[in-house]
Amino acid sequence: MTGGRPTREQLESELRFLREQVARLEGASRGSERELAASESDTRRAAILHSALDCIVTVDEGGRIVEFNPAAESTFGYAASEVLGRPIGEMIVPQGLRAAHEAGFARYLATGHGPVLNQRIEITAMRSNGSEFPVELAITPYLVGGRRFFTAYLRDLTARKTAEEALRTSEAALLQSQKMEAVGKLAGGIAHDFNNLLTVIVGYCEILELGPASPDAVRATAVEIRRAGERAAALTRQLLAFSRKQRMELIPLDLNRVVLETEALLRRVIGETIELRHELDTDLCVVKADAIQIEQVLINLAVNAKDAMPQGGRITLRTRAMKLGPDRLGAAAELPEGLCAVLEVSDTGVGMDATVRSHLFEPFFTTKEVGEGTGLGLATVYGVVRQSGGAIEVESEPGRGSTFRIFLPATTEPIHSRAQRPEARTPKGGPETVLLVEDEDLVRGLVRQVLEAQGYRVLEAAHGRAALALERVHAHEPLHLLVSDVVMPQMDGPTLARALRARRPDLPVLFMSGYSDSGSRGAATELPHSAFLQKPFAPALLARAVRDVLDAARRPGVG
Repeated sequence: MTGGRPTREQLESELRFLREQVARLEGASRGSERELAASESDTRRAAILHSALDCIVTVDEGGRIVEFNPAAESTFGYAASEVLGRPIGEMIVPQGLRAAHEAGFARYLATGHGPVLNQRIEITAMRSNGSEFPVELAITPYLVGGRRFFTAYLRDLTARKTAEEALRTSEAALLQSQKMEAVGKLAGGIAHDFNNLLTVIVGYCEILELGPASPDAVRATAVEIRRAGERAAALTRQLLAFSRKQRMELIPLDLNRVVLETEALLRRVIGETIELRHELDTDLCVVKADAIQIEQVLINLAVNAKDAMPQGGRITLRTRAMKLGPDRLGAAAELPEGLCAVLEVSDTGVGMDATVRSHLFEPFFTTKEVGEGTGLGLATVYGVVRQSGGAIEVESEPGRGSTFRIFLPATTEPIHSRAQRPEARTPKGGPETVLLVEDEDLVRGLVRQVLEAQGYRVLEAAHGRAALALERVHAHEPLHLLVSDVVMPQMDGPTLARALRARRPDLPVLFMSGYSDSGSRGAATELPHSAFLQKPFAPALLARAVRDVLDAARRPGVG
């Protein structure tokens, strides 16, 4: 009916139409907002890509470049238009790495695993001119609309690598300069000390050669020569300890006894203007150390203290037991918890400032005038203490003297008899035949003279091959002992011993060496019926070592 009131159906139809229109308008509005947000996001992303200092290169799952920012253009030498859509392997991956790149890419697509993804690595890249250069690389994979993409972040390391190489070159040059300076100081100090000793030795020898002298005068002159030789041997031991070629015989010992036995020597070293005291803890624990090396430590510290007191003063030697707990401080913190022995050497000298203390244990560092010291004394002390499993610290201030404090861990092992000095007795020799092999003529002559004086028959050779030839000449005669240097030209001592034992399996061996590091010492312990004698040695010690090896073998007439 026209012009009448709308029916219910008409009103509902009208309402549905209006709702549809509203929904369409709202949808259009939301789409516009999304488009606007997407547009703003794209603008920000483009700005980030454009301003980034690192190269940003994105590839699709086919390995084709889809993004190449300005930093990448500048670094690799390509315009973005030249590389977009091109395989990344052909554009920036060096020829030598392309096979690995393609294999890794294919492995990730097949398995979802890639060892270089999501981490920073250093690798080589290639510029447009074919030149290769180092880069830091990080690759991140991600999904967009079900498609896989990979964005690589690359940073050119050329400048940093150049700077690092320049720094290494400068450091190497500085180290070499310091090394040469140190060697110069060492050579000068050692030459000074040895020249003094050689002056004494040569001078007294000339006195013996030129003039008639009474037996007492000869004896007194020989004593002075021996003393000079002992000082030269002590200097050599100091050098060997510094270079860690001196054998450390760590055995349980009474530190108080070492101090008392060294006291007489220390009094001669420091002179009459300096008072020497000791304060020893009677309940001191047993420690494991080398008695001879501890003596050297005490002598070096005493000499150092003497030089700090040119007008005289006092040196005090102290020992005490200390229990180290979890809150231990200073040098003691380097040791494990438990009981330890503390050895202190204090003086009333000029003291040291912080600068001197900071360099005190450095090799060749010295505050003495040129020619007055090698700078090895305190470095040797430090080396001996550390090799003994201990720690050392110094307490000093200008004008207030110095205290060197050494910490040595306690041991529950009983004191070893070898901690005592061997008696200087000369055992009886015998009629045995000894093959002596030594490349140094003077040493070989001395050893031959000592052995022949003991009644031994001596066959001598200057090196290993000569010794083998000599043994063949005497193949049908008994040979009771090989006395050989360890390090010789043409053939060393251990090789010679093995060659001789191929023909004389039970031949005892006494090795000699000026070095007693692990290599030389090992030669004496690896072979049965073998022993080791460190140079320099006294004739009585050589004679006793030879007799001990022969007696231990208990096979007279072997050969």
